Amino acid sequence: MEELASRYYDLKKPGYYEYVLKNVSRLTECHVNSLERIFMESETPTLLRQDISILELSRCSAADFAKVESGTGLTVKTFEDWLGAIDHFFERYGKQAIAVKYQGAYSRRLNFEHVSKRSAADFFKAHHAERPFIGPHGEKVLQDYLFHYCVKKAGEYGLPVKLHTGYFATRDSMPLARVKENAADLCSLLQDYPEVRFVLMHIGYPYQDEIIALCKQYSNAYVDLCWAWIVNPVASVRFLTEFLVAVPANKVLTFGGDYITSWKMSSVIALSRAKASLRPSRTLSSETGSAVRIFPSWQHA
Repeated sequence: MEELASRYYDLKKPGYYEYVLKNVSRLTECHVNSLERIFMESETPTLLRQDISILELSRCSAADFAKVESGTGLTVKTFEDWLGAIDHFFERYGKQAIAVKYQGAYSRRLNFEHVSKRSAADFFKAHHAERPFIGPHGEKVLQDYLFHYCVKKAGEYGLPVKLHTGYFATRDSMPLARVKENAADLCSLLQDYPEVRFVLMHIGYPYQDEIIALCKQYSNAYVDLCWAWIVNPVASVRFLTEFLVAVPANKVLTFGGDYITSWKMSSVIALSRAKASLRPSRTLSSETGSAVRIFPSWQHA
């Protein structure tokens, strides 16, 4: 273990990302959802393709306020100011981003209703009053409106919407009943935005059969097996086998790391697990073609 740790730290020098991702994993690029910023500008933008995180933009907590204002240089006081900040992120980064990412399923259902702008504005004002309180209903109304607003912006810029589905990266805290609703909740969203591509992350484990049904039924639904190989490689093999019998192969992204601890190495581990589990299958050969079809063409120039 000491030797392994020593060799790992020896690698951590300029060019480390490119060496691990391209030379070791033989990847052409890596998608990154930054947990530090809404959009992370990278020194290697053609290697580390960045998502715009719409979690903060559609949740607008006190911490999100700070992140939005620091990321835009704008002062937000009104609901129109907040919508203007969302516009700012898309105007500035929409042509650089590879997709938008939403992981709000950790804290709520994915049943986004259409609500009026006036209702959302009223709850926004109350949410940021001197003594804020809008309750669960008010929070849902506000988040529903802002999420739909972000999805429409993603559609304007041709950006796919990545959604966390399924298993939680937590311990002793997963509400399985709500997780089970992920796929059913998404039906309305897929119907409402037929022109927007939705990438369903992590196969919705342990309810992956429903994700297969969504991708078979809806032309704008795609699936990404990132993290799934870490969570349960046996279930991932079973999922992929059944998926390819029912759904076109160009609707699946077959692996990814998506692991906070040393995510560069997690890409290597996930790829190794996927290859080992699928051998002697050649399923991974479809990965690049699927990515080019799903994600905007200008990012692959």
